[in-house]
Amino acid sequence: MNDGPREERYEIEGRVFVKRYEGGGVRFFRDGEELDIVEWNRVLNEVQPMRLLDEHPNPVVRLKETHRRAAFIKFIGDVGGMAVADVGCEEGRLAEMLLPKCERLYCVDIDEAMLAGARSRLGAARIEYVQSDVRKIGLPDDLIDVCVAAEVLEHLPEPREGIDELVRITKPGGRIFISVPNEKLLLTVKRVAGKLGMGRSLGKLSAGLAVGHVQIFTADRIREICRGRVRIDKLKYSAPFYLNIFAAGRPLK
Repeated sequence: MNDGPREERYEIEGRVFVKRYEGGGVRFFRDGEELDIVEWNRVLNEVQPMRLLDEHPNPVVRLKETHRRAAFIKFIGDVGGMAVADVGCEEGRLAEMLLPKCERLYCVDIDEAMLAGARSRLGAARIEYVQSDVRKIGLPDDLIDVCVAAEVLEHLPEPREGIDELVRITKPGGRIFISVPNEKLLLTVKRVAGKLGMGRSLGKLSAGLAVGHVQIFTADRIREICRGRVRIDKLKYSAPFYLNIFAAGRPLK
């Protein structure tokens, strides 16, 4: 039995990326050089940005990504007249859908290049751009009416740290909305595609766990990390693909 660190290795554009799980945490490497989580996200965004899904040659992948955002916006509901934070905004595609109705929008991302893309897409009116790690968001306490974290928590070695920050910046009585991939089903779909000789349909996407992901979520796991932090009042697997899990709740404070 191997009791040593577990590793996941990926070869992308001639570079070797490694996630090493040990001591209850995760260490990140590129070509043998250890990176902190900020640099890890920056280099991954250079080689595998989220827009790969929107530009994917497989129309099913593109449809799934478009549907995910539309379904999550519907799940969030009315944000009219509210201060909204899109934490992990990337290049602003979800923020673009939130902006028309909210009073003020805060776009938060760990990667300045992603924020630059969001600025180019959205402009400056009613928006503040904040370069921050989700584990230490550069916003004051109790500022936000609606806090949104879409496809973020799966990137964190300890997702409770992210939840704590979402709670901190959200007003008492405000709302927190979370979207994470239903990774177990995604991995099953990828395995079946491989067995059927359809692996090429994934394009540049990993045939296993996505290179940037270090968590696998279920509905029960979301409830667990939110316990004592967020009172979950709505949780669902997003139909019709069921490849994402949506949760909504209020901060416990």
